[in-house]
Amino acid sequence: PAGFGFTLPVRFVRGLNGMMPGMLRVPPLPMWLLRRVLVSLYAFAAGPGLRLEPSVGRAWVGQFRNREDLRHTLDLVQRVVVEIDDVGELPAPAYPLLLVWGSRDLLVSQNRHFAVENVVLKRRGHCPQLQDAQGLADLVLEFSARLPGSAASASA
Repeated sequence: PAGFGFTLPVRFVRGLNGMMPGMLRVPPLPMWLLRRVLVSLYAFAAGPGLRLEPSVGRAWVGQFRNREDLRHTLDLVQRVVVEIDDVGELPAPAYPLLLVWGSRDLLVSQNRHFAVENVVLKRRGHCPQLQDAQGLADLVLEFSARLPGSAASASA
């Protein structure tokens, strides 16, 4: 659940960026090398000791056709982090909500803001939908089957 708070490394980089605005800039490297670095960072963000399929990293980095695309994305990331940090306590939702956390997520911290169902997936990082798509789908289906008005809860 991105948007519920950040880990210490993300807050540290945000603090540095606050002291040196625009710190997150596109380094003066050739685009082919930037793509390789980004694939490595993306894989690292999966979580310590976890691996993502190399094709996933290549697909993600494929969105950056040029340096301007990368600059635009870095600008958005900086603005989103500030906006999320500026939001106070979120109101409790008036509907059932399932939050799924990766126990090894390096970017988003495991905060419980309100009484909802929280599941922490062991040995998963920031992208559990990529690391265990079937396991996540099973969790969502099981959760939705328990909701009032679902076909499964109506037959119980």
